[in-house]
Amino acid sequence: TLTTQNNVAASLGEVGRHQEALAMKQEVLEVRREVLGPRHPDTLTTQNNVAASLGEVGRHQEALAMKQEVLEVRREVLGPRHPDTLTTQNN
Repeated sequence: TLTTQNNVAASLGEVGRHQEALAMKQEVLEVRREVLGPRHPDTLTTQNNVAASLGEVGRHQEALAMKQEVLEVRREVLGPRHPDTLTTQNN
């Protein structure tokens, strides 16, 4: 399942296998976009995770752009004071 795959990706990152973690998170994001839509909270969480992984592999400009996109959509979908919006803003 996608949740399990996302958990495996997180574990890969924790043991320093950042490229593999990024690839797996990108797979999860692609499926979540197809199944849930690009503005669904779970999709946005996964997109935020991908952004973090991009930063871990040194792709900082891409990470920043993706985090800004997630923040913008979360503000629109969840509102500016929602905990997920504030977490994204803090990151």
